[in-house]
Amino acid sequence: RPPDVGPNSIWWPYYRPIATYMKRLSWLMTDSTNQAQVAVLCEADHLPWVIAKPLYQNQIEFNYLRDDLLASSFCKLQGDLVAIQHQQYRAIVVEDHHLVAGEVRDRLAEFARAGGVLVILGSRGRDLEIPGIHQAAMPEEIPGLLRHLLCVDMVLTPANSDLRFSHVVKGDVHLYMLVNEGDGPIQTEV
Repeated sequence: RPPDVGPNSIWWPYYRPIATYMKRLSWLMTDSTNQAQVAVLCEADHLPWVIAKPLYQNQIEFNYLRDDLLASSFCKLQGDLVAIQHQQYRAIVVEDHHLVAGEVRDRLAEFARAGGVLVILGSRGRDLEIPGIHQAAMPEEIPGLLRHLLCVDMVLTPANSDLRFSHVVKGDVHLYMLVNEGDGPIQTEV
């Protein structure tokens, strides 16, 4: 919402539609579960953005997964899936190879051995000696690699880097939220 929505704000005449939109959006996102197949490995105090940007720009939904949670009993390895609460990830993407150490490395290796998709940015991934690892030299390669290895929810023709989407399940209903983060209209086939 605008920072100032009082009667003296230029937004005041539009407050009702904005508030109604936010109410509907809040309803949609409350007690729903997004269907992201991809987790981006992170730390509690650092979220990687270099690999997040091309995922957003290519309509690949993801959640951040803290390294300490991956190593904990909260995360369950179920064959080629990593499960935590209501989420199940078929792919884990790693920007910072330093996070792959100790228990995290062991869990990622088990995940990759079971057929899970493990993508590491940069050439240092081969130093980790994890069988089945996929390496991406540049962040822009990751969306294509994931599209090749996973069944993705959405493909745009032509592509548009301004479109963001989220696939959520609320009750038994699947909902897709599309958001244009650009300044112009989007004309594409979904």
